[in-house]
Amino acid sequence: MILLFEVSALLGLISGEIYLPDKKGHGGTLHGVTARLVSLIILVICTFILSKLWTGWRRRPVVHPMDLPIDEALERMRERKRQQAMRRANATQAVEPPKTTDADE
Repeated sequence: MILLFEVSALLGLISGEIYLPDKKGHGGTLHGVTARLVSLIILVICTFILSKLWTGWRRRPVVHPMDLPIDEALERMRERKRQQAMRRANATQAVEPPKTTDADE
């Protein structure tokens, strides 16, 4: 929708005639200097909106300061789980498997 108005405003700025649709599909047409001024205003507003959308999309998500202690606690929990898993893996490697006796011997 924003791009539709921006293209319409660009054409209005060049040609001096702009069509502004309304909700019902009709709309009005402006001519001359008025059309060029309205086109310029629409272009400035649309460019501002699109630039804010673009920078917001490209920016990394902001972490709220209240979330930092929670993130640190989660990271400590993950580290403890990793250490427990490593201890369990080392403990199972240290245990020798029982010797089996064959019935034939």
